[in-house]
Amino acid sequence: MEISLKIGTRPSNLALKQANEIFYQVRYFFPEIKRRYMIIDSPGDRDKSTPLLHMEGNDFFTRELDEAVETGKIDMAVHSAKDLPDQ
Repeated sequence: MEISLKIGTRPSNLALKQANEIFYQVRYFFPEIKRRYMIIDSPGDRDKSTPLLHMEGNDFFTRELDEAVETGKIDMAVHSAKDLPDQ
């Protein structure tokens, strides 16, 4: 039986590199686990014209990933600290 971990991340190279680093940390404890990356665009990724100061809310880089965890679409989300809401 194959066990896989669905890791959600944004589509940037940095986000993918960070998700890969987290996967290797998990794999240290569970060597048989396989990874499946789920690339999820955020409002901050899709809207290239609105300045970040004018984006609605402060979770514009994390909202979709957090919702995907809550609904079970992914097992975990990997966020960059710079993308997290202030509070």
